[in-house]
Amino acid sequence: MQGVIPVKGLLLSKAFERLFDLMQPDAEQLRAAIAQTSVVTTQEAVTTVRTDHLEAWTSWDAARREVQQFFYSELAAGNLTTYRRDPATGELLAIGPHHWMAPQLLPEVDDEEPPMFVLKAEFDDWLQGTGLIQGSKGVGKKGKKKRAPDRELAIRALEELFPGGVPDQAVVLNKTVVDQVVKWCREHEPQRKKPSTDTILRAAGRKT
Repeated sequence: MQGVIPVKGLLLSKAFERLFDLMQPDAEQLRAAIAQTSVVTTQEAVTTVRTDHLEAWTSWDAARREVQQFFYSELAAGNLTTYRRDPATGELLAIGPHHWMAPQLLPEVDDEEPPMFVLKAEFDDWLQGTGLIQGSKGVGKKGKKKRAPDRELAIRALEELFPGGVPDQAVVLNKTVVDQVVKWCREHEPQRKKPSTDTILRAAGRKT
């Protein structure tokens, strides 16, 4: 796995844990509560621990769901890009926002091959934009980082043109994707500035 994740990368699960700690001030207490209910030594303790166990996991699950919902909404909005690395070529493969639009659960362990990750610099910039880091200017825990208008337009066009997700490059060439997005923008948003080729390809997950 270390050969797949670049030095400048951060495993998606580790990025999630960092976000979880920032969004949930009592994260360590939640972890400690779960750890304390994992060992039973006497029959009397069994009944007590089982109650505590249920309460601890109920609180834990609620906290995880809250952070997952926020994280996935940001990924689906294109505010943060995730990647995989081609094990054969070493090329960074961007995962488009459409990948995160279907409801799913974030894996607790990195059991996918090749594993997904974010770039540390991009993740740090994104965190600054959310306002979760003390002293940063952002919209706070419940808000979203504002996207650039041209990227917003490109993502909207891609969602309309490819509701099932942007096809692989072997199926639809980059030039075709760009041409279709530009055409869609001209027809549906003629008064707005058209997104650049690079912006369209980034929104489609084809350019880092």
